[in-house]
Amino acid sequence: MPACGWHNSLMPTTPERRTDLAGLPAPAPRSAPRSWVPHGWGLLFLAAGLWTMLGAVPGLVDPAAAYQRFHAGPVTEDVLVLFRGSSGQTFLFGVGYLVAAFAPRRHALVVALGGAGKAMYAVRLLSEAAAGQAGPLTLVAAVGDLAFVVAFVAFFASSTTARLRRPASTSPPAASP
Repeated sequence: MPACGWHNSLMPTTPERRTDLAGLPAPAPRSAPRSWVPHGWGLLFLAAGLWTMLGAVPGLVDPAAAYQRFHAGPVTEDVLVLFRGSSGQTFLFGVGYLVAAFAPRRHALVVALGGAGKAMYAVRLLSEAAAGQAGPLTLVAAVGDLAFVVAFVAFFASSTTARLRRPASTSPPAASP
């Protein structure tokens, strides 16, 4: 029996089975470390997060001034409370986009919900502009949000296309009860 112990006779080391010095199976090699820099679609979501924060933070800091930049209607205390609340919600979506920048497919639900919100807000801003109730930044915000909506649709279209191109699974179908 070899001097390094009884385990060598029970668990021989072969090219297929690597072991450590104690004869235990060696850990699987680690995959490459995750990048902490967004790339590909992540850059889109990084930009969306920054754009969204640009609209949200002023509404949290000075809601009256921010409201006047986007809307020309009257400002009441009730309107400001709602505007500050929607700015807080917008801020959270900005955080969601920044998180999605690092794992876009994993956080697709945040992107879908945020994209729906951007589309609805852009429609509201454009309808205010058509009614002559637009503030100085209304069209900038509406066009910017619509550009992100179009980009989000492209993201989901590419995901669907990639899924359709994948080969069929080789696993057997699950038995039905």
